[in-house]
Amino acid sequence: MMKVTIEKLEAYLLDHHSRGGIDQSLFMKLVEEIGEVAEALN
Repeated sequence: MMKVTIEKLEAYLLDHHSRGGIDQSLFMKLVEEIGEVAEALN
């Protein structure tokens, strides 16, 4: 089982989205990623 912390998700999002010029907040990106994880687990 893989454990992911909020801190790791935030670091991932900052790294992957800060270069792309995306205007959305990191919180909204985090919510999107959590939703995708929930779908994958379902």
